Amino acid sequence: MIQVQLQTIEIDGEDIRQVPLAQMIAYGDQVEFRGEEQLFHRDIPVFSHRLNHWISYEADPEEWGRNLGQVYRNPDFEAVVLEDSNPFELSHEEVERQHVVLGQTAFQEA
Repeated sequence: MIQVQLQTIEIDGEDIRQVPLAQMIAYGDQVEFRGEEQLFHRDIPVFSHRLNHWISYEADPEEWGRNLGQVYRNPDFEAVVLEDSNPFELSHEEVERQHVVLGQTAFQEA
């Protein structure tokens, strides 16, 4: 089960508060939306570190919701996981890093 909230912030003078806009609650394939459901753009694929590939809402709504924090991170609103019955922690040992050499840029050529 995953419960994700899309929220924004409101600033009034020195007061800053988080304002919930919409929620998605998913138990496997059973999904419930609350609030402004249209904010969840279900056509956007997300990368699942647990599965190590891109997934769609249609393929796995629960895992898709679990990874929305990667997609919704901007000044307008962000995705926050409120509850997760099966969290995935990415350990540093699992991450393989590859050194990449970039070509010369126009700035370097000048």
